[in-house]
Amino acid sequence: MKTFHSGSLRLSIFLSISILVAGCSKAGDTFIILSSREHSFLADHVTSFGKKHGVAVRFIYRGDPEIAARLSRDDEPCDAIWPLHRIWLDCGDYQGRVTGDTSIMYSPVVAGVDKNLQLGRRLSKEKLLFPSGYEIKLPSLVKSGSGAVSAIRMYEIFRKTGAGKKLPFTWLTGENPRTSEMFFATEAEILRINRGLAKNNMPQQLLLYLDNVLVIADSPLGLLRESKKEKGEFFTKLKKYLLSKEMQKFIIGKGRRSPVENHLKIDTRDLPAASGINRNRILSPSRLPVQKEFLEIFQKLLRRDKKISRCALLLDFSQSMKEEGRNSILNSLIKRFAVSSGPVKLYEPTIDDRLIFIPFSHLVRDEFEAGGPADSSFSSIMSKLSNIEPRGATSFYGAILHGLEKVKAGDKKAANPSVLLVTDGSNNTGIDFKGFKDEYREKYSGIPVHGLYFQNADRDEIKKITGLTGGKLFDGTSQIDETIRVILGYQCK
Repeated sequence: MKTFHSGSLRLSIFLSISILVAGCSKAGDTFIILSSREHSFLADHVTSFGKKHGVAVRFIYRGDPEIAARLSRDDEPCDAIWPLHRIWLDCGDYQGRVTGDTSIMYSPVVAGVDKNLQLGRRLSKEKLLFPSGYEIKLPSLVKSGSGAVSAIRMYEIFRKTGAGKKLPFTWLTGENPRTSEMFFATEAEILRINRGLAKNNMPQQLLLYLDNVLVIADSPLGLLRESKKEKGEFFTKLKKYLLSKEMQKFIIGKGRRSPVENHLKIDTRDLPAASGINRNRILSPSRLPVQKEFLEIFQKLLRRDKKISRCALLLDFSQSMKEEGRNSILNSLIKRFAVSSGPVKLYEPTIDDRLIFIPFSHLVRDEFEAGGPADSSFSSIMSKLSNIEPRGATSFYGAILHGLEKVKAGDKKAANPSVLLVTDGSNNTGIDFKGFKDEYREKYSGIPVHGLYFQNADRDEIKKITGLTGGKLFDGTSQIDETIRVILGYQCK
């Protein structure tokens, strides 16, 4: 086995976007906005506006950390970005790619509690500071705009007070947020929940503006400097449209606050959703940490309870892959480990993680192990893999059993063992699924085998493998970063 180690890896892993960027000089051309999902209520208006100007506007929704991560990469282009909070624009735009960014709306991140619960009644009468001793739920740390900024602000408070080792919050994973004693979301989101509760004659949520946790989501919309002139002209028109009196009234009616409400002299009395906002209360947002400290805390929260990961990555270098298939694997998967992509790190291997790269065909062709973080290790491995010519038949199961044996050793309670099969073909030699199933159950039960497929891969065969082992199936054209998140053991929803 060839082993490469170095202490310098700074790995950035982000969810993938496969998009084609075209100019906006002709009708039917595309303008792509990488946006927080909390702006989706404006999508129909924006796309209709685009059609009037001969532009097909396309939204791609991601959480703010994911937007920042993509902004720090040059290989996944879009025309404009629209995070929920400006801090992520500042963190991700270290290259100065964004221009003309303007806040389109405001919405404070607040707490919601049932008015009828004792907690709600008590907190409504007290000084509104971050409470302790309650079950608190936050939106996704990665896939939302409000989850990360709330968690980081709470983490600071918790760290300063020294109130034990266990953080006082967890993340929502699909359940109804109202089942917790307290949950955090934007003011607009809780107002939306309240409208649904009111329709069903159910108790509504009390909005708590906690002074030492309050964060304002300012929704900055910005253009990428590399966009063509025609796209810049459309962007200017789009901003003007969104900041118009008509659209700002619509935005306020959806429970948001307007940055130009006073300037436009907007009358909000006839807007029912806006009536749930306490407009007489002066908002004093708490300060978030500076970028470097903000990202350091974010990483600590991402890695909370993360076990050491050991993964065998089985790379199909059989004849069916050919040189084009091999290069596809190298450039879309292995390159993610070998290339540093700026300061925004969503997921990266720890110093104790081990990744074993195993090219195979009808037999195991070679083996390379890297311990993260180590830029030079992954670069060296990628170079060596690029020199291995695809040839021979394809034996899935022989390679999988070899990989399972490599990751089996060690304490399962302290480690996260897994195998990743990367292929564009099918099993055509060696043992079959039945033979593999028997040996797996006898020796390796409990270790997941994931599948990452390209082109003409036999998905049915791979699904049988993932189904047996509890693994997951990923599309190599769109889910590379999600794949890496899983094999590294990050389970943030």
